[in-house]
Amino acid sequence: EFTEWRTRWPAIRQGGRVRVSGLLMLALVVLLFLPWPNRVLTSGLLQPQQRMELYAPAHARLTALPVANGQAVIANQPLLSLDSADLQLRGAQTTARQSALSWQSGAAAFDKNTRKDWQLLHGQLAHANAEQATVGADLLRFRPMAPYPGRLVDIDPDLRPGEWLKNQEPLGELIADGPWQVVTYVDEDEIRRLAIGDRALFIADGLGGPDLTARISSIDRNASRTLGEGALATLSGGHVLVRENNGILYPEQAVYRVILDIEANLPATSPLLRGRVAIAGRWESPAARFIRAAGAVAWREAGF
Repeated sequence: EFTEWRTRWPAIRQGGRVRVSGLLMLALVVLLFLPWPNRVLTSGLLQPQQRMELYAPAHARLTALPVANGQAVIANQPLLSLDSADLQLRGAQTTARQSALSWQSGAAAFDKNTRKDWQLLHGQLAHANAEQATVGADLLRFRPMAPYPGRLVDIDPDLRPGEWLKNQEPLGELIADGPWQVVTYVDEDEIRRLAIGDRALFIADGLGGPDLTARISSIDRNASRTLGEGALATLSGGHVLVRENNGILYPEQAVYRVILDIEANLPATSPLLRGRVAIAGRWESPAARFIRAAGAVAWREAGF
């Protein structure tokens, strides 16, 4: 058979079908190895760059709501006022003990019978002062202040002064005035195609918001050990495959956290949204991924 092919090859080479077949084969090879403008597709979470969630501490009672839902606040402005009977009792007891020890320690220096106890009283007074400082630090949790200018949102409309609150009950969220961002996670096969400044498009799920253009501002150098944004897990309809252990989400494969800055100005009262993200990364040929996968399998099977 090979002899016949060799004998007839000059006649076959002169035929038009050979040229067409050769051109088609060449075009196929070029298409396989020519870089294509494929997009990196993920799910992302639209959120402000700065936000602070407020939760009720244990044994807390709401005493005042000085800020209305959606109202603008300035830095160091009180957001709400809480009270705790246990903390008040601790503070009163510590103050009384502090006053008594202070008097005893001062008087011990003038009385020869109690002078030998001055060192002990001085140590007890230092302990009482430290306890009073601890009470003061705990009181700050019951008087949250705004660390930056913004708006207080998501306040429960049923909250009323005088109500007792459950431990870790959500009370609201402080959204900073400023730009918003999209948080997403990209797997190790696609992360090599991304770079700071790459363009992206965010489309909210269910078309619940406007389409927003963005640019990559940050790419983690190391893979994320845990998933902090539960809305992006497959358990909640996202794209990151995870396993759950004691309330913590662990990615099943290596994923890298990517931050995209939104180019449009969004009001602080905008809702947090999950959506689809399309990132215009570096172009890649269809054959590149196949060659990379084949190389990885060969390396693994070779025992390296």
